[in-house]
Amino acid sequence: QKLALSDVQGAGANRTDIAVEGSNVSISIPVSLLIQVGGDLVVSMAAFNHTAQDQMAFDGDNIQVRGLLSVRVSALSNPQVSLAVSGLTDPVLLMLGMVADTTLTCGFYDEHSRTWSSSGVRTLPAESGGPLVCATSHLSLFGAMFRGFKAAFVCSHFSLLDKHALSNIGRTHWHQALPGQLFLGFTAATVVFLLAACFFDWRRSKQGLLTNNHFLIIEDSEQSRRGESRTNTQSISLETE
Repeated sequence: QKLALSDVQGAGANRTDIAVEGSNVSISIPVSLLIQVGGDLVVSMAAFNHTAQDQMAFDGDNIQVRGLLSVRVSALSNPQVSLAVSGLTDPVLLMLGMVADTTLTCGFYDEHSRTWSSSGVRTLPAESGGPLVCATSHLSLFGAMFRGFKAAFVCSHFSLLDKHALSNIGRTHWHQALPGQLFLGFTAATVVFLLAACFFDWRRSKQGLLTNNHFLIIEDSEQSRRGESRTNTQSISLETE
C-alpha cells in the first residue's frame, strides 16, 4: 500500500493504520517513520496462517512461532529496494490477529543469529481476551513466540507475587472458608511451638544445662566389643574354677 506523507499530515493524525485484507492482522505506522525515510512509502505486508515449528529462540529454547507477519517498506520512487528501518522513537504497532496470552511473547527473526529474538520488540499489556499487540522499533519478520508450559509456569508464579495480587489477598474471604481456617490454625500452632521451644532453650541455658556434658556420648564400638570380650572371658574362667 502506498503512503503519502502529505496525506497523513493533512489528516492531522500521528499514525495511519494498514490492514491485511481478509484477516485480523494490521499495523499502525507513525508519521515519524515517513519523515525519517524522507517522504512517500510503499508498505508491503505478508501474513502467514501456519505455525512455524521447532524454531530456536535467542536463549536456546525450542519454540513455536505463530501469527507470522513480514513488514517491509520502500521508497515510492524505488519500490523494488527495501529500506532498512531501525531505531524508531515512535514504534510501529503490530496486531498479529490472535488473542493475547501469557505463553505468547512478541519477537522477530534475527537473520544474523538465525534465531527468534525480542530485542527492540515489546509485548504490550492487554486485557483478558484482548488482542496481542507488539511494538517494534524496526521492521522484519515478526511472530508470537510460544514457549508452552515453561512460560505459563513462570508467569503464573510471577503473577502470584505482583503488587496487584498481594493487594487482593485482604479483599477476599478466603480466611472464612475451611481450608483457609485450617491453614491459619496450622500457622498459629507452628508459631506457638516455635516460641515455646525458644523459651525452654533460654530457660535451660540460664540453668546451665545447655553444655557439652549433658549430651549423650556414644561409646566407641571397638572399645565396646573389647569390653564385652573381657567380660565373657572372665565369666568362662569363673565357671571353670
